[in-house]
Amino acid sequence: MSFLHDATPTWNGFNYQGKIALLVVLDKLIELKKNGDSIDEFHLELEWLEDFSIKKNNDYISIHQVKNYGDNNLNSYDEALLSLLCKSLNTFTTNELTQVITQKGLTKEEKSNLAIEIYNELNNAKISLFDCTQIDESSLLNFSFPNKLENKFKDHTKVLFRLKEVIKHYVAIAQNCTNLENSYIHVAEEVTDFTMDNIKNLTLIIESSICKNINFETALKQIKLYKYDHNIFNCTNDDLESFLILRLKNLISILEPHYKPDFWKIQDVYLAKVICMLSAHIDKHVNKRHQAIREKKTDKIDSIKFTDFVQIISENHNQSDDYDAFILKDIYTKSLEEFLNEKIEDDEICKYLIKVSDFHLKTYSGKSLIEFCQKIAPQTKNLSIKSSLLEDSGIRNSFFEFFSKCGNDKGVDICFQNADNESCVVTTIHETNFNPAREQSIYNRIKANSKQIPYNFNVESFAGCIGKGNGGKKFNEVLSNQTKAPLVSKIIPLEKIMVSQNFKIIDINDLIDKLK
Repeated sequence: MSFLHDATPTWNGFNYQGKIALLVVLDKLIELKKNGDSIDEFHLELEWLEDFSIKKNNDYISIHQVKNYGDNNLNSYDEALLSLLCKSLNTFTTNELTQVITQKGLTKEEKSNLAIEIYNELNNAKISLFDCTQIDESSLLNFSFPNKLENKFKDHTKVLFRLKEVIKHYVAIAQNCTNLENSYIHVAEEVTDFTMDNIKNLTLIIESSICKNINFETALKQIKLYKYDHNIFNCTNDDLESFLILRLKNLISILEPHYKPDFWKIQDVYLAKVICMLSAHIDKHVNKRHQAIREKKTDKIDSIKFTDFVQIISENHNQSDDYDAFILKDIYTKSLEEFLNEKIEDDEICKYLIKVSDFHLKTYSGKSLIEFCQKIAPQTKNLSIKSSLLEDSGIRNSFFEFFSKCGNDKGVDICFQNADNESCVVTTIHETNFNPAREQSIYNRIKANSKQIPYNFNVESFAGCIGKGNGGKKFNEVLSNQTKAPLVSKIIPLEKIMVSQNFKIIDINDLIDKLK
């Protein structure tokens, strides 16, 4: 795997960084199509050399650092700027060397001091990191730490191995950076003091000694704030969607030049859906990367071809399971983020909720995510409107609330066995006033929907937020005079009915009591 830069596990398909990458791809596609150039050799590389990069075959054309800070001070971006300069100059500083020191318990200052020692030892061995293209592979292979440096690590062999792997990666990548045109930094807030002189005088840049490189001025000129519109060099989360829609509309007008102003493919509502699909493609790619990292199979990193993006744009997305799944994932993750912010003081709860959600979102995607949401939202009014299966209040106040209270030893599944040996599904049912009328309505919906929801296990009860002590009644107790509930959906059954004909609804707190 890459030891250079790999933050894939923290990536979410709807996040700022992913959509910024998409925006840059659209800009490049517009440029290439306007010039009549082929797009076949271009692709997007994520979280490898930099946050993302645009490549032509194996050559890097532009590299990009993305910083979604609420800060307009240039000093706040010094590490990002240094990283871009190092890649442009094919050089390696002590700042990068700190990445190889993963020993726990070391302070930032201790790591920095060790990195300086390693750097000096490499120089003593005639392995100059000032220009990675000149590093001799045999010298690197034979390099070892002196005893005085070995004794400063718990496992010096691990550090040495990681060091050599990092340098080898830099050497390999340096060969593909000779045609690099631009190094961009993307910011959310306007940075008013972004000038070459100010960058040059940043403390971190001065201390790194890269200014002594003969190509420093050239590399400095390559660094730019990305331009989003006329005289606009920053992009907030709120502005990002409109920037994407404008670019997508422009690209479609180039791909399909005979369109009319009322052409359905360039209406904002449809374009927003296409943006979701393009983002979903990036999301799937990153999930594959994440899986490869877990399996330690990341020796080769696949990029996303520009032709893939054009293919997605050309398709009709008016009806798509992938689109519905992506919307559901957005609701899930945004609700989780808000819920975690409320629980931020309790580190254990937050870690457990992240573990639970990580399992759900990695296990289910596309159609299987829709089916997962159907299982936890059996009370929904209409199963055919898939993108509306999750309600923010229900997933926060019932679903996430249950997992925050049940204890982190209860696993990550949505089905639990209570003390009475009954199987119970944790749901998004959220009722602030579970009166008889609402009770009958919810029971009716679940009864009708049970024929369409693809449970692969027997369900005897559903847990939701209905008020502790409420619920617990079986279906025939709530609707004693009703032999058949009216159907609220005409969806063809996906599997045989797995919900008990006499199910009951209980409060999540009552379920938790029975689990203890």
